[in-house]
Amino acid sequence: MEVMRLIQHINLVTDEDFELMEVIGFLNDGIAKVNTECGSNFPFIDDTLPNEAMYQFEEYDAIPDTWQRMLLVPFAAGRIKENDSSQFEYMDWYGQFDAALMKFQEKYDIPEEYLDAGAKTGRYEEDYRDNIFSHLRGW
Repeated sequence: MEVMRLIQHINLVTDEDFELMEVIGFLNDGIAKVNTECGSNFPFIDDTLPNEAMYQFEEYDAIPDTWQRMLLVPFAAGRIKENDSSQFEYMDWYGQFDAALMKFQEKYDIPEEYLDAGAKTGRYEEDYRDNIFSHLRGW
């Protein structure tokens, strides 16, 4: 998807007008979250182009368009609303992101080129049985 179209859509759904580089930073935060949660290594959106006009033709195609809309739009919108101190709104956006991330993990097969070979996958659950404040410990 074209980066500018993605950014325009994010500004539209949040009813804000954040700068291009700010939203790219939020998008890259979302990609980092996807990478850490999914054991992937999707590249970040290039934030080093010399001027904003060059982003008119910049494409991001590591993640399919549908998943960009399902994952990156809600995450970036959450960041914008968090920046705006709109707690209920950013919680809703992050909730949408979390639900989409679960679907992404279940339904999308990450291409081999984007798998992080060094990532530990699987769900980790903390053992609270010996914690002094645990309800499992008893009196």
